[in-house]
Amino acid sequence: MLSIFELDIKSLIGILVWGNATLAVLAFGYLKFHSAVDEKLPIKIFGFAKITQSFAFLFLFLRTIIPPAISIYLGNIFIFLGFLLESIVILIMIDSFTKNLRKIQIGIFVFFTVLMIALEISFGSDNLRMSVTSFGVLSLFIFPTYFYIFKKSIKSLRIYIGYFLLVVLSILFVRGIHALFSKDISLFSQTPLQSTTFIALILLLIVNCAGLLLIMCEKSGQKTKEYSDIDSLTDIPNRRYFMEKASSYFKRHQMSKSNVSILFIDIDEFKKINDVYGHVFGDQVLLELAQIIKGSVRPTDLICRYKDEEFLILLNETNKDHALIVANRIHRRFNALRTSKEPSKTSTISVGVYSKIPSETESLEDYIGKTHQILRQSAMTQHNKVFLYKEDYDELESDQNS
Repeated sequence: MLSIFELDIKSLIGILVWGNATLAVLAFGYLKFHSAVDEKLPIKIFGFAKITQSFAFLFLFLRTIIPPAISIYLGNIFIFLGFLLESIVILIMIDSFTKNLRKIQIGIFVFFTVLMIALEISFGSDNLRMSVTSFGVLSLFIFPTYFYIFKKSIKSLRIYIGYFLLVVLSILFVRGIHALFSKDISLFSQTPLQSTTFIALILLLIVNCAGLLLIMCEKSGQKTKEYSDIDSLTDIPNRRYFMEKASSYFKRHQMSKSNVSILFIDIDEFKKINDVYGHVFGDQVLLELAQIIKGSVRPTDLICRYKDEEFLILLNETNKDHALIVANRIHRRFNALRTSKEPSKTSTISVGVYSKIPSETESLEDYIGKTHQILRQSAMTQHNKVFLYKEDYDELESDQNS
C-alpha cells in the first residue's frame, strides 16, 4: 500500500527547486514594480534566500550528474546560507532582529558550514552529512520559532506559524538523530522519514511565504492607522485621535478623583503671519511649536494639533501649579527659539490652562471649552501670555517666571 508519506524524494527536491525559484522571481518582481514599498529590505533578502535555496536544491537534485564536490559542498553551503537569510527575514519582520542576534545567526551558519566541510573531508559519510544539515537548519530557525510563539506583541495567527515551525524543527531533529546512527541512509533513500522531511520543507516554503505576506499586511494596516491618527504637517496626533484617547483618560480621572489639566495653545495672529511672511514660514512655525510641545510633556500625557494653529495638551494627574509650569515652559521655549532663529519674523503664542478634579457631571468637552474661552477672551486685549482659567470664570495671568 502506497503511503502519503512515501513520495519520490527526487520529485520532492524538484518541487523545492521550482518553488523557491518562483518565489524569488515574485519577490524581485514585486520590488521592481513597487519601488516605494516600506518593507524593501526584508523582501530583497527573502528574494536572495529563495534563489539561494533554489540553487541549493538544484545541486542536490543533480547529485548523480554533476561532480560530487559541487553537489555536496555547494549544495549544503547554499542550504545553510539560504535558510540563514530566511531566518533573518523572519526576525526583521517580527521586530526581533538585533545586532547580537545577527552575530548568533551568522555564527550558527559558519559553525555548521565548517563542521560539514570538515566531516566531509574526514569521513565523506552520507549519514553524517545529512545529520549536520538537519541540525544546522534546525539551529537557524530556533530563534525565529521562539519569537513567533513567545513574543508578547505577536498576533495569534503568527503563533500558529510558530507552532508549525516547531513541528518542522521536530522532524529535522528526528531526522538528524536517525541519520547519525544509520549507516545505510543517503539523500535519495526512499524512507517515510526522508519523505516527511522534504514534505515539511515544501510546507515550510509555503508557510514562510504566507507568514511574510501576513506580517506585511499587518504592518501596512498598522501604519495606515498610525497615519490616520497623525497630523501630516506637525507629526503629532490629530484631533480625532486625541479626543478618542483623552475621553478614556478623563473618565479614569473622574473615577479616581484625581487632577487633570488641559492646556490650550494658540499661535497669536497666525493669519497675519501667513499673510506677511508666507505659508511656508507659517508651516515652519507650526512644526517648531509641535516639536516643543512634544519635548515638554511626559509619555503619559496626550497632545494634538486641534485645529489650524491651535494645539491641545492633556496632562495626566497634574494639578494647577504643575500645569502652569508646563505651560510656561512651552511658552518660554517657543519665544526663545523664535527670537534666536529669526528675530525679524515675530510670532508668539498664548496658552490657556484649566485644571481641577473632574466631577461626574463634567465632560472633556467642558474642560476644553472652558480653556478655549479664556484664550478667546484674552485675544481681544492681549497676546503672548499664559492664562489660568479659574472655577469662578475669572482669568488670571500666570507667573511668567514659573
